Amino acid sequence: MNVPAHAADQPKRVGETVMNIKDGVKQRRQERMKQISQQQSAALADRPVKSKASNPSADIELGGLQEDLGSGILSFAGDSRPELDPEEVWHLQPKPWQGWSQPNSGTQGGGSNFRDEEPNWRMTRRDIKWKLAASALIFAAVWGMFRLDMPWAKEGQRLVTDALTEEMNFTAVAVWYNDHFAGSPAFIPIFGEQEQTAQRVVGAIKPPAYMPVESGRIVRTFAELHDGIEIAAASGAVVRNIDTGRVLELVKEPGSGTTVILQHANGRQTIYGKVDAISVQPDDWVEAGTEIGKVAVHDGTETGLLFFAMKDQGRFINPTDVIAFD
Repeated sequence: MNVPAHAADQPKRVGETVMNIKDGVKQRRQERMKQISQQQSAALADRPVKSKASNPSADIELGGLQEDLGSGILSFAGDSRPELDPEEVWHLQPKPWQGWSQPNSGTQGGGSNFRDEEPNWRMTRRDIKWKLAASALIFAAVWGMFRLDMPWAKEGQRLVTDALTEEMNFTAVAVWYNDHFAGSPAFIPIFGEQEQTAQRVVGAIKPPAYMPVESGRIVRTFAELHDGIEIAAASGAVVRNIDTGRVLELVKEPGSGTTVILQHANGRQTIYGKVDAISVQPDDWVEAGTEIGKVAVHDGTETGLLFFAMKDQGRFINPTDVIAFD
């Protein structure tokens, strides 16, 4: 039986087509592997010189591994053995970036080095030295101020003593904040300890409490003066401290005597004006009822005037709300 020539050549053409397809696939795989190898070489070459210098042995080892792998890929491309999948080849290659986030890993680009942190450490040491020097100067200045016996030094001593011994009134700060910013600051823990809004409280002084002057009567009220009251009393009558406290300041007023300012607990102050024959000194600790002076005598009259004022957290308050004047 005679077979047509074109029919006899058909299997041969099919075989050639299959071989061409296999060769095309093989060629594309070789090109892909070469591209991966070139990308890896470029990535390693673009790494910063600083990281390379920090661990040259890792570069040599990594470079040798890359060359071996690259040569193996190229030699494998011409081999007739079964080819590896390009994705598997990619996974087999070294991954230097794995050490970048690990401190002191010792790999290519791996982590920070003490040399890298040395400038920051030098800056920290310099800051510590400056802070120590500034602290020493402040300490020396305060120590010297307490060794002097001068008016300005006394005032500085008083301020330092108050800052170190008196407790800050956070309630007053909360009230001020609430008045100006509508609400207590929740970001400060101490203001969030109480659920209710901070409120001003003006309470009576706890006993023992004394009248500033005996047998006196109010002639000018707080509504008139807005900062205190005036009490008419006999000239030379004894002026007493109404509660335990410390003498803050003595202010001489020409023609009207001396003003005595005392500091009490809970941020209160009392002010006694138009006083003569002062019997206390600044920083004296006086108990309730202690004589601090006498009502000033003016023009030989039998009646004198005592100015009396009270402050609560820095605000003038009406003394008649605290002390019951007859």
